[in-house]
Parts: sequence; structure tokens; C-alpha cells
Amino acid sequence: EIHEYDEGKMNSLKNDIYKITVLLREQEAYSKKEKKHLESVLSDISHQLKTPLTSMYVINDILANDAIDSDKKKEMLSKNRNQLKRIEWLVTSLLKLSRLDSDVVVMQPKPVLAKMIIQQALEPLRIPMELKEQSIILSGDEDMIVEVDLAWTIEAFVNLIKNAHEHTPNKGKIQIRYQDNPIYV
Repeated sequence: EIHEYDEGKMNSLKNDIYKITVLLREQEAYSKKEKKHLESVLSDISHQLKTPLTSMYVINDILANDAIDSDKKKEMLSKNRNQLKRIEWLVTSLLKLSRLDSDVVVMQPKPVLAKMIIQQALEPLRIPMELKEQSIILSGDEDMIVEVDLAWTIEAFVNLIKNAHEHTPNKGKIQIRYQDNPIYV
């Protein structure tokens, strides 16, 4: 605490020390908060990794049984592959979150047609959607422009559309609608 307010070298030094002390306390509090957040994220990801790993152990135990027929083996191998894809996605997401958290990635927003973002996000998913005979219903203002970081936004939409594809039955429809209103885009 500073009780004196007289000017002079000593009081100026006290004032500077006080400011540095306050700044260090704030940085310490922020650091503790960030550490707790990181612990929470790592705990969540650890839990999400354990689920497919447990499933894979069960599948491997079933596959170790010589009495199961080849159709059942193919089904189990397919399930195992899906779990491996899930783990790969989780690890990739963890690495991306780490890069975002450490400010390695710098967002570079620029004006882009909303329709173009969705079309580019659909591109890597077209063949799997054709195999499941799924159709896309796209609606929105053809000329709508949004200001976003193109690469990261496309990646986010690829993840969303991939989830829709995986949870839509064969011959199903996936509807994507975009709009601009006073509250959000």
C-alpha cells in the first residue's frame, strides 16, 4: 500500500513497484485460469479418446475368436476403422486447438461469398455422399458476403457437413440454409 502521495524519487519508485506488483498479480491470476482451462480441455479429450479405444479392445477380443464368420469379421473391422478415424480426428483437433491456443494461427478475415464457402466445404464429401445417395439442399442469398478466415471457416463447415453426412441415412437429404439477419449471419 502507498500511504504517501508526495512527489519525489522515492515515491515515484514506490509507485512503479506498486504498478509492477499489481501487474504480476493479474498475470498470475490469468495464468492460473488458463492452466485450469487447459486441464479441463485435456481431461475432456482424454475421456473422448478412451471411448473409442475401449470399443476397439472389445472389437479385437471378438476378432480373436476363430469361430466368427467372415461377414462378422468384416463388420467388426469396419467398426474398428471407424473408431480409428474418430481417434485421428480427435488428435488432429487437439493439435489445431493447441495451435489456436498458443496464438500460432492468426485469423485473416476477408469478404467471401457464403455460397462459395459451403460449396468448397462440400467438395471433399461429394463422393461419400454419392455412395450413400444423399442429396444436398442448399438455400440462401446467392450474393451474401461474409467476412471470415476462409481456410478455418471451410474446415469448420467440412466438420459440420461430415457429421450431417454420417448421421443421415442412405438416400437422405441434407439441408444447408444460410441467411443474414440483424442478430447474426
